[in-house]
Amino acid sequence: MTYQTKITVRFGETDALGHVNNVSYYIYFEQARVDFMKELGFHIGKKPGDLSFVVVSTSCDYIKQAFFDQNLNVETYVSKIGNKSFVLNHDIFDEQSGDVIAKGKSVTVVFEPKNNRALPIPEQLKGKLTEQIEDPEKIEKKAARGAFGQ
Repeated sequence: MTYQTKITVRFGETDALGHVNNVSYYIYFEQARVDFMKELGFHIGKKPGDLSFVVVSTSCDYIKQAFFDQNLNVETYVSKIGNKSFVLNHDIFDEQSGDVIAKGKSVTVVFEPKNNRALPIPEQLKGKLTEQIEDPEKIEKKAARGAFGQ
């Protein structure tokens, strides 16, 4: 199952070449990750009792250029759940053409800041993440088509 975040490229996210700067994609991934976690009912460290999360690894494959005022869809899905971490994939598509713009991945750890250590994923979160996991075979088929939903 995928979660969609809509992004309209702002002028400040572009660079001297006129396309979206490579760093901006990580901002899009962050927005999608936060929206995804809120959708699951988990707010990130806003009040006592909220879970804290630390991103320990990110990557991005840049497929096509994106430009100012372009409408993008970031499709976020769970690809792996471990004991203390989970992997979210973020596929960015042009809203109009459906073309793949970029593909990203982030590894997130549940974190306890007081003792500065990773914690096992709470069962409630693990259950919700499990409901969102994408079948690897389905992911490969989507990637081969070049866009989700086509």
